Amino acid sequence: MALPLVTRGQAIIRHLATDKRFPGIGWATANRLWTAFGETIYDRIRDRELKPLADVVGAKRAVAIVDGFGMLCDEVEIFRWLDRYGVARRVTGAAARAWGIGAIDRIKADPYAMTLLEPWQDVDSRALRLGVVLEDPRRLAAGVEQALAIKFRSGHMASPTPMVKQLVRRLLSSITGDPSRPIDVALANGRVVSPAADVLQACRFMEDEVARLISDGSVASCHRSDGKLILDAIAKVEQGIGYLLTDAQREAVFMATFCGVCVISGGAGTGKTIVVWVILAALERCVTTFRSPTRRDRAVAGGLAGRAVRRISEATGRPASTLSRLVHDIEDAGRRVRAGTVRTSMLDTPSIYRVLVQLPAEVNLIFIGDPGQLPPIGPGLPFHMMVKAGSIPSVTLDIVHRQDDATGIPAVASAVRLGKSVALRRFDLDVALAWRLSLPSVEGGCRGKDHRSFPRHVWPCSWQR
Repeated sequence: MALPLVTRGQAIIRHLATDKRFPGIGWATANRLWTAFGETIYDRIRDRELKPLADVVGAKRAVAIVDGFGMLCDEVEIFRWLDRYGVARRVTGAAARAWGIGAIDRIKADPYAMTLLEPWQDVDSRALRLGVVLEDPRRLAAGVEQALAIKFRSGHMASPTPMVKQLVRRLLSSITGDPSRPIDVALANGRVVSPAADVLQACRFMEDEVARLISDGSVASCHRSDGKLILDAIAKVEQGIGYLLTDAQREAVFMATFCGVCVISGGAGTGKTIVVWVILAALERCVTTFRSPTRRDRAVAGGLAGRAVRRISEATGRPASTLSRLVHDIEDAGRRVRAGTVRTSMLDTPSIYRVLVQLPAEVNLIFIGDPGQLPPIGPGLPFHMMVKAGSIPSVTLDIVHRQDDATGIPAVASAVRLGKSVALRRFDLDVALAWRLSLPSVEGGCRGKDHRSFPRHVWPCSWQR
């Protein structure tokens, strides 16, 4: 049995007190208006009755309230209805902004639409209080969606069906036995899909859109490049670092300067940052040579976190940006980005989706990362899927430059990455002590033979020589 709806004014009070469209209106003023007019406040604002409002809060504030709503008179009706429906005042404004006047019809058709904005417990208890029956198909499908949403927030784009059933049983406490019917209902109305056997997913739109954007970029016309300019850029960088690039590194540079979308992968110490340096130098030469005088094309490097950005900037000598800052610069300053390298091994699917939908379509993207790193904190493994995708041009860097082969570190690291057991020599304390005592002493004493007292050049790692 449905309970009567009672308007308490909490939504309109909070909206008037907190929205920047109503300068000079605080909590005290908003509460005074509700006390004076009650539910008729909605009609006063909708009909632009300035005099009654001015009698309570003054002419200036009355004009601010009416002008704040402006031509969106229907917005007042949304607040009236949502407040009467019992929607939490903190999300009423969000519902009005998201759905507009359609918010009323949307919630009437499916009260569980509010799970996008409110906790499940609040939405479910309110829907049941207003007359939704326990076995209502809308409730059953919403329970399955909520279970998948919980798994999504835990980092899973899709989840095994048995695990989803456990969550559904907990959310829909009225369901007894095997909760297969809610899943069947959700599958039947398209709210949930099954991408594989015994796997459920709430929505594939984000993944499908990322795949489409990458596919469109990979077949898009690439910027013009010249082999000689690329070779000149490689030679200049090699001269600066003092050694030659490997064949795989050279291949990665040529691929990145000719392809609209490509992937460069490699473990720690395989020279990914050096490749970024050469790619940026080559792209700058190509862009400078072939651009028109009126265009402001540029090549940029981006990373997920500030630490990665600082590392790229220090190694290449060129400015780099976090992905959010890069997109912000494009939108606000109108800068034209011609190509960009993106460190993406720890980028989750929602993050890469936001980047792809906001960057200009003509931007050539080079995704660089290490699939052997820890997975993203958020849901999805987009970079790992790019590495495996045969449709995206890809180069793998597999030679470790950071340590000598004689140290055994590259071999051990490779075995660990491949999931193979590692045959390590048994530790011998006598051998370790004899080797340590054989190290040259440091002028001024060795401070108890602390290894930090010894010169760095005595340690057998190539990056320290």
